[in-house]
Amino acid sequence: PNFAGPVFARVRKLLVKNGKAENDEEAGDFLLAEWLEARETEQAKARNPHTRDSPTPPPARNSNMAGGQGHSRECDTEEEQMDTKDKGKAKTLPPIPRGKPAPLSVSKPITPFAVNKLRNKQYVKLWYFTEEGLNRAAGSNFSYPDNVVMVSHTDSAIHVSVPAPPSKDVKKDEELTWDQVSKARTLFLQNAKMYGWGDEHLEVLAIFFLALDAHPIRNEVKGNQTVVRYQARYRRQWHLSMDQGSPFDLSVINEEALHAIRRDI
Repeated sequence: PNFAGPVFARVRKLLVKNGKAENDEEAGDFLLAEWLEARETEQAKARNPHTRDSPTPPPARNSNMAGGQGHSRECDTEEEQMDTKDKGKAKTLPPIPRGKPAPLSVSKPITPFAVNKLRNKQYVKLWYFTEEGLNRAAGSNFSYPDNVVMVSHTDSAIHVSVPAPPSKDVKKDEELTWDQVSKARTLFLQNAKMYGWGDEHLEVLAIFFLALDAHPIRNEVKGNQTVVRYQARYRRQWHLSMDQGSPFDLSVINEEALHAIRRDI
């Protein structure tokens, strides 16, 4: 499909308006990436029939549309939003390990928006994993505006439905302190693992954070601001490089770039 064409103009505009893309061109790239990923999933299922999901159930109650046109409705609960996200997938319950006790503690939930980002293996701001972000998630009823869109793909159509919106209070990674980054990274990595990120990518991220945490530049004036900006800039660029098919090793700190950031502060 021509996601840069007039048929998808309204969808691109909504993606830009709601912060999922910086401009019209990036919105088109976002739609194409989502479609390609979904197509790859469908092809993988066709190649491996034994792992194929059960027949697709009827569309969820929230809005969906083919070809970029349709309507959307407000989701009132987190459970309904999750039902929207899992539309088209037959949910199966895992076996129960009888006798296994409940965990000693239960982690605070992250927002559905951050969950969607993790599920899609996309860049997500660390603020969602800070104490402030977790408190916002715990105190929110997760209502969804009717002008937010999400794209999924089937054999015959592109579907646009209502995902969770980003928090209005979210802060850019550059605006966090290094203490916030250090605390948020643990929960971020735990959740990334829970939502299926590969071991190699998790290892690269873990080494990246540890390398910055132990870097001697933190002992210099404005050293913490330097590693905060480096983390924000290069973790985001790492995701972009993977989307473009030319990733780099994030765990290797570019000393020249790090000191250039230090000089610019």
